[in-house]
Amino acid sequence: EIVQFHPAYGYEDFIEGIRPVSMAGENGTHVVDYPTRAGSFKRFCQQAALTTEPCVFIIDEINRGNIPRIFGELMYLLEYREKHVRLPYSGDSLSIPQNVYIIGTMNTADRSIALVDFALRRRFHFFHFKADPELYARWHAANGLGIPWLTDLYRALCAAIKEEDYRIGPSHFMH
Repeated sequence: EIVQFHPAYGYEDFIEGIRPVSMAGENGTHVVDYPTRAGSFKRFCQQAALTTEPCVFIIDEINRGNIPRIFGELMYLLEYREKHVRLPYSGDSLSIPQNVYIIGTMNTADRSIALVDFALRRRFHFFHFKADPELYARWHAANGLGIPWLTDLYRALCAAIKEEDYRIGPSHFMH
C-alpha cells in the first residue's frame, strides 16, 4: 500500500480516529454518530497478520507530515515489534506483524520541510539515491535506445549542478 504524507495528514488517517456519520432517523430527522475508524496503517497491519508473505507499506514524502503526531504509538512499535499497544480511540490492541516492511521516501532537496527527528532516524535505515549518470548510461546501453547523445547530455547536466540534492534523477529520462 502507498500513502503520501502532507501537512494535513494525521493520526486519524494513519492509525485510527473518529469520523462523523449522519444516519436517517425517524420522521425525517438525522442522527449523527462518531464511530471509530481504522486508518490506513492499522488496516494494513490487520491484513498482513493474515499472511506470512512480506507486506510492504510505502510512505511517500514521509518528512512532509508531522511524523510524531501521525505515528503516535507506532514510534514505540517500530522499535519493539514483539510488543502490543492499546489504542486511545477504540481500545484495540495494535502490533506490527513481523512480515510488515515500511519504506519511507523523502526529497532531500526540499528545504522547507522539517528535519526528520532523531527518534525516527534510529528506527529506520537511510539510503541516499543520488543522480547517477553511469546508472543511466548502463540502462541506456542495456535497452538499446536510439538517442546516443542523451547519455552525454545527462552526464553534463549532473556535472553542471554542484549540489547533489538538486540534480535531476535518471528516472526522469527512463520509460
